[in-house]
Amino acid sequence: MIAAFDTCGAWVCAAVGERGAVQSQVRRAARLNHNEVLPLVYGAMEVAEPLSALAVNQGPGSFTGTRVGVAFAAGLAQAIGVRVLPVSSFVVAASLAPEGAGRVRVAMPLVREVWGVGVLVRRGGNWHEESCDEVTESEFRKLDRLDALISPWADWPDSIQPPPDWNPAVTVLNLALARDPQDFVSPRSLSVRYLGKCQAERVFEARHER
Repeated sequence: MIAAFDTCGAWVCAAVGERGAVQSQVRRAARLNHNEVLPLVYGAMEVAEPLSALAVNQGPGSFTGTRVGVAFAAGLAQAIGVRVLPVSSFVVAASLAPEGAGRVRVAMPLVREVWGVGVLVRRGGNWHEESCDEVTESEFRKLDRLDALISPWADWPDSIQPPPDWNPAVTVLNLALARDPQDFVSPRSLSVRYLGKCQAERVFEARHER
C-alpha cells in the first residue's frame, strides 16, 4: 500500500492505494495554510493497512506549499520506516495530455506573473523532461505553441484543463505504483525541486535595487 501527496498548487491532495486500485483519496483547497490542511487530509483518509512506501510531488510549484508537502512526506516516511518516490509536477501535469501527444509544454505558476515552463517528450510510454525554464508572463505569451499546452494549476487560455474532480495525488500514486522499488529514495535524501526564487526573495531584491 502506497500513500501519495501533492501540495504544489492551490490544493492539498492525498491518495492511498495499491496496484490496480485507489483505496481512498481526498482534495482540499489551500492557499497559505498547507501546513494546517495536510495533516487533516492524511488523518481523514483512515489508512487501515501498513504503508510500504510514500510518493510526493517535489515540485516545482508553490514555494511554501511544495516545501510543506515534501517535509511532511519525509517526516512520515522516517517515522514509519519506508522509502519515498519524488515525482516532478511537470510529469504529473503531462498525464493530462491527449493519448496521441508525443511532446507537450507544461506551465506551472510559481509566483505572481512568473511561470515555470517544462517541455516533455514521451518515450517508451513515459514522460521525460526535455527542458525547463522560468519565464515571465510576457515571455510566456511569446513562446511557440507545441502540440499541447497543459496548465492544470492555473486557467491559462488555450491550455488543457483537468476535469473538475481531478486529484493530482492520484496521478502521483499511479506513477509510484508503476515504478520499480529501486526508484524510491531514502526520506533523508528527499528534497524540494525549486525553479527560481520565492516571492519573498524577489521582493527583498527589488527593494534593494531601488
